[in-house]
Amino acid sequence: MNLLNHYPEIVAAYPEYITQKQFCEVCGVCHKTAYNLERRGEIPYKVVDTPTGRIHHIKLIDALAYLYKKDTLYGNDESINREIYKMFSQHFAYLPDLLRTQQIKELTGFSTTAIQRWVLEKRIIAIHGRKGWNIPRESLIAFLSSSYCLRGNRKPQKFQAILEKCAGELKP
Repeated sequence: MNLLNHYPEIVAAYPEYITQKQFCEVCGVCHKTAYNLERRGEIPYKVVDTPTGRIHHIKLIDALAYLYKKDTLYGNDESINREIYKMFSQHFAYLPDLLRTQQIKELTGFSTTAIQRWVLEKRIIAIHGRKGWNIPRESLIAFLSSSYCLRGNRKPQKFQAILEKCAGELKP
């Protein structure tokens, strides 16, 4: 894929080599994240000595490659999210229409605190009952197939097993 054609507005606005600060602007990350990406070797860079100090020069094409990876991996690919939603709908069809937080905890392995935080942040729709939150099955499926829930690498083993099962059903 030609990343220069995929992000023409960024290519027009920035030079061939960009600084770490410009990398942060292009990719929408903070300077600590940019530094950690460089340190881990995910973003190649050169240290250039100038009269005012050292500058990390990053090739624009490397920044665009990271941006593309971030966009596709972390949820801007809606067709994949729709496929995952369909698989989760089939996988969770046996569940009742309303689920308690404890049931979701047992089903997915996410902590009760995390589920309640999602409700309070309005990431998942819930109805407040006498003994806690009641979460509609469709709301749970929509959240579990969202980019917010799928990104990152800290997922409970139960949820990872569900994802692997659904991914196995998606491939053939």
